[in-house]
Amino acid sequence: LLVIGFSLFSCPNLPSAEEPEIRFLTVGDQGMGNADQLRVAQAMKKKVDQEGADFIVLLGDNFYPTGVSSVTDPQWITKFEDLYGSWGIPVYPILGNHDYGGGGGTDDSKGPIEVAYTNPGTQWTMPATYYHVSWENAEFIFLDTNWILRHGAEDLGQSTAVKSWVAKPGVWNFLFGHHPYISNGPHGNAGAFDASLDPLVNGTTFKSFLEEGILSSTDFYFSGHDHNLQVLPVSGGRSTQIISGSGGGGLYGLPGINSSDFQSSSFGFTYVKVGKTWVTLEVLDDKGSILFTHTYIR
Repeated sequence: LLVIGFSLFSCPNLPSAEEPEIRFLTVGDQGMGNADQLRVAQAMKKKVDQEGADFIVLLGDNFYPTGVSSVTDPQWITKFEDLYGSWGIPVYPILGNHDYGGGGGTDDSKGPIEVAYTNPGTQWTMPATYYHVSWENAEFIFLDTNWILRHGAEDLGQSTAVKSWVAKPGVWNFLFGHHPYISNGPHGNAGAFDASLDPLVNGTTFKSFLEEGILSSTDFYFSGHDHNLQVLPVSGGRSTQIISGSGGGGLYGLPGINSSDFQSSSFGFTYVKVGKTWVTLEVLDDKGSILFTHTYIR
């Protein structure tokens, strides 16, 4: 990919006069039901009203601190419906460790409750714990990274399915998961999460999963888990890691040393426009101000 960066004060012409075919927003680690989540959600809604969007992606930890107990849990109203549920566009969620029962993400019964909430009366659209959505010009792949960390991908057939989805030729491949591949936040890189030696914690299985033919076929990998905003080039491949984990949970610092195109310990979200031959990424704060933008050309 050719990367075109531009300042916030001047915007070059797009590679062609074409309008974006797809517009979407991402936010993660948002499920607090607090003033910070509300403020970020309001900034997101303003962006949708001004520029439009086809869908929203929630990058996990949708319900702090321990997920939901049922499809009638009051948190569905206070942490989702009241904030994103009336915008008239689908919301595609993925599961984080807190959705699986807390920091360790060890309660396997919790994640499927969020799948079960999907119904025609809500914009919440989660057909399975991992799934994909196909557009003519793009493939959107939603991972269950917590399951991969704790059980391995093949336990649910996830690796085989995802490899088939990223094999679709001539499209942009967008991958979404809660845990990052690389990060300058305190959780660190996959394979060394939280400086742990425990393979059920440190992300060794997840790192292997991504490196076995998936990340090399992916243009963009969006994640949360670290509560900040980052754009990181993935060494030796075509992929870019985008961390959008500051939707409401308390902010984290940036102690890591991975090469970074942008990073900020700020509340915010991302907004993405997709054309046939280009993708424009915007990173915005909780006031809706653009902190960083890049256009990627195929």
